[in-house]
Order: sequence, then C-alpha cells, then structure tokens
Amino acid sequence: MLDLSLDFLSLAWKGVPWLLLSWVLYGAVKAVYNLYFHPLAVFPGPKFAAACDWWQVYIEVIKEESLSKKLIKLHEQFGSIVRIGPDELHFAEPSAYHEIYTFKNQWDRNMKLYHYFAEEESTLTIPDYPRAKKRRDITSSLFSRKNVVDMQYLIQQCLDTACENIDKHIKEDKSINFYKAFRCCAVDIIFTMCFARSMNTTSEPGFNAPVTTAIHASIPISMVLKHFPIVQKLINAIPPPLLARLRPDLDGLVKMHQVQEVKADPQAVLFVNAGADTVATALAVGTLHVLSNPEIHAKLQKELVEAWPDLDDVPRFEQLEKLPYLTAVLKESLRTSHGVVQPMTRVVPKKGAQISGHFIPGGSIVGISNIFVHWSEDIFPDAHAFKPERWLDAKADLDIWLVAFSKGPRSCLGINLGWCELYMSMANLFRRYDMKLDGVGASDWVWRDLFQPYYEGPDMMAKAQRRTV
Repeated sequence: MLDLSLDFLSLAWKGVPWLLLSWVLYGAVKAVYNLYFHPLAVFPGPKFAAACDWWQVYIEVIKEESLSKKLIKLHEQFGSIVRIGPDELHFAEPSAYHEIYTFKNQWDRNMKLYHYFAEEESTLTIPDYPRAKKRRDITSSLFSRKNVVDMQYLIQQCLDTACENIDKHIKEDKSINFYKAFRCCAVDIIFTMCFARSMNTTSEPGFNAPVTTAIHASIPISMVLKHFPIVQKLINAIPPPLLARLRPDLDGLVKMHQVQEVKADPQAVLFVNAGADTVATALAVGTLHVLSNPEIHAKLQKELVEAWPDLDDVPRFEQLEKLPYLTAVLKESLRTSHGVVQPMTRVVPKKGAQISGHFIPGGSIVGISNIFVHWSEDIFPDAHAFKPERWLDAKADLDIWLVAFSKGPRSCLGINLGWCELYMSMANLFRRYDMKLDGVGASDWVWRDLFQPYYEGPDMMAKAQRRTV
C-alpha cells in the first residue's frame, strides 16, 4: 500500500512540469487572441493591458500607483478611448459619463471592483440592477429626504459634541485636526442613523477615535483585495481577537463589527464605511481651500453671519441649503475631492451599445473616472483651482457635471444625508469659529487612488477661536 502511494506521488510530481507548461502555453495563446482577435482589439492601449489582467495588478499593487491618474497619461497617448484590460475600456470624454451612468441603462456592475466591499450581498455588491433595486428599496426610506429632514437633530447633536471637543482644544491651546474631526462626525452620524446609537467618536481626545483610525488604516490594502479575493477570504477567516492582536490599528474596526446591532445587519457596516469618507473628505478639502483663500473665507463667513445672526438660534438644514455662497463652496468642495475616483465599471449588455460615437460589443467592461469630468477644462475652466464663483452662474448649468455622488439608477443611496451633513457641518464650523491653518496649505491636498482619494499629505491642522458674535 505504501509503495502504491509513493508511486502515485512520484507520478504526480513528474506531471507538475507539464501542468506548468500547459498553463504557460494557455496564457500565451490567450494573450495572442486578446491582442489580435478579441472584439476589443481595435481599441488602442498598452499591449500588456490588452494581453492579460495583470497590467492593473502591476499598476495598483506592485507599483502602488493611482489608476485614475495613470489613465490621464494613457488618454494623452492613445486618445479618448483606451483599452485597460482584455475586456475593459476607459473613456475620457465627459459626455461618456452620461451615456454609461444613465437611468435608461440599467447595466450590471463588474464585480471585480465591488466584491470586496461586503462579505454578504448588499446594495453595492449585487451585480444585476433588478435584484439590487429590491435590496435598495428596503433601505431607501431611511435615506429619503423626508427622513433626513426629520432626523437632522441627530446630525446637530453630533456636531454639537464635536464643537465641545474643539472648545477643549482651544482651552488647551491645541490645534485641531479637522480632517479627523469630520471623519468622526461622519461615522457618528451614519451610525446613529442606522443603529439609533452613536460610537461617540466625536468626543475622543484629539479626534483620535479607534473606529475612524481603523477605517483609515484598512484602506491601503483595498487594491490587494480588489485583485486577489482570496486574501479577503483569508482575512475574514481570522478570529476577530487574533486579528486585533496582529493589527492593533484595526482594533476599532474589529470592535465595531462585534456590536450587536452591526451583527444583526452587516450591510449597515457598508453604509458606515461609505459614509465615513466621501462627505468627510469633501468637507476637509473645502475647509483647506477656504482657509487658504482669505477672500473666499470672508465671503462665506459674511453670508453665514447674515443667515445665522444669533449663535444660540441654530438654523435648520432647509434654511442653509438656500444660501448661494455656502452652496457654491460645498459644490466646489465635492468637485475637487471627487467622491469615488476609480472608474465605476459596468458591463455592456449582449446587444452592445454606442458610447462616445463608437459601437462597444456586449460583455465589454466600461467606465470613466470622476476626475475626467471634474477636471475637464471644457466644463470647468481652470479646473484645478478652487473657485466657488463658478457655481453662481445659473446659465452655466454645471450641476449635471457634479458626479461625486455618481449618477443614474445606482447612484449613492445616501446622497440626501450627505448633503445635509455637508451644509450643517460647514455652517457650524465657519459660523462658530475663526480658524487659521497650522502647517498645511491647499497645495498639500495630495491623494492616491484607493477607490476614493486616500490623503497622503501632512495632517490637516488648524488653530481655532470661538466666535462670540
């Protein structure tokens, strides 16, 4: 019996070289097909990207570059449509955005990008629109405008707690990390909306809350998880106490997952993770630019003082959203922070589709990064500059080109809550405090594409003083 086992192992070992050779030959044949005979072979792009799926792995995992920024260079080289994978095309013309992400095109999502956002099926990770809509409808009432307006007092409570923390910083003559403060507010607000309880991150000293720290620390591995799903399965298999010991910086996230309400509704964790970044980043970027420009700062404060003359009589969201300059500042903040920067990929249906004047075969993966809309000089002249005034021209009709919350049938579910947070947070900060940047400036807004912009600059610090009138 032992001899038979040894013979089998010996035979199997001898077969390994042949298996490797077969795998190499298959890859070579597949690469030749992809390069010369594939339906997308007519579209230009890097040969490596056309041949196999490893080009994006090389860019995002090995070189740790931003795919969206790399695409800018590729479009300069190859034109308005670039092939960035055997089955994938990226578009540069802003008009393509409204051809791909439109209510009439209920196209499937490409799960290679979305699979790592949740362990179980969720609104974000269901590929086909009909099933995703059913799941979305379950929670849509929570984020409806009516419910957000009715529940805005919860947002104000979180902001009041954050302001008490800022007051402590002032008393101790400490600078405030306003990016961390905004992230704490965002987490507490979405957690309160979803679970009727707060994580109390806004009261943490220095806004160094374990949960927000852990969320931020978990982001850099996202590109590994995107390309290697097995890594996520292995991580999920690690017992939470062991994971916390291996990665102490993730302890806050581990503890959040152990909260009873979170266990009962794992999809809500997705809302927390999603809600912690888009709004917080927009507010941080907006604050950075406003404090870097005395003229913008003065205009914003003047409008807020006129609309909110008595500091003890806090205005409601419905009043704040009518303020033109505050609205312009917030829209410019969203434009310059982008929301999601990875191309939100869709799968073209079997019959194919016309995009940017070209027929795209069915089964193709298509997308366009938000930065190609937000940085378009044709739509936003001097696009890299922070200019709220551009939004005050009613004839410009720029709202259709603000895509930070996406567009179409699968746009951001929490858009109403997001806008409410933006108005109330910015208004509370700039009406209640006079602030001055401390060791950081607008030019320090440097980010890496990790689905959303991942800030890599110095801490966003500011000195603050309470306003009394």
